[in-house]
Amino acid sequence: MPKTIIQSDRAWRSRLPFAQATLAGGIFQCCSVGYDRRGMLVGPGDIRAQTRQTLENVAILLAEAGGELRDVTKCTVYLTDRANYDGMNEVFFSIFAEQAPLRATILCQLAFPELLVEVDATAWLGPGSAGFA
Repeated sequence: MPKTIIQSDRAWRSRLPFAQATLAGGIFQCCSVGYDRRGMLVGPGDIRAQTRQTLENVAILLAEAGGELRDVTKCTVYLTDRANYDGMNEVFFSIFAEQAPLRATILCQLAFPELLVEVDATAWLGPGSAGFA
C-alpha cells in the first residue's frame, strides 16, 4: 500500500530529511515537538507551552491530511521529567476535551535537551472518520 508524505509550512519541520507525517491506507502518523514553523522552540522550560505547540503541530498536519484531532486514535507522549506530567496532562486533556485518544506516557531523554515533550500521534482517516470524503 503506497504512503503519502504529509508536509505543511505551518508546522515545525526538522532539519533532517524525514517526513512530518505520513498517510497510508487511512492511517495517519506523525511525531511532533514544541518548535514553531520557524524552527524556534516555544516555551523554553514551560511544559504547558511546549505541549500546546506540539499538539498544534499535530493538528496542522492532520488538517493537511484531511483530518481533525477527533480522528486521533492513539498518542505516545515522551516526557523528560516526571515533574511535568501534570502540566502536560492539563494541556493534553484541554485539547482532547472530547474523546481523548488511547495514550501511553514514557519518561525518557529526548534528542535535544531543551525539549520537554514529544508526541507520536496516530489517527484513522479512512471510512467513518471526520476527514473521510
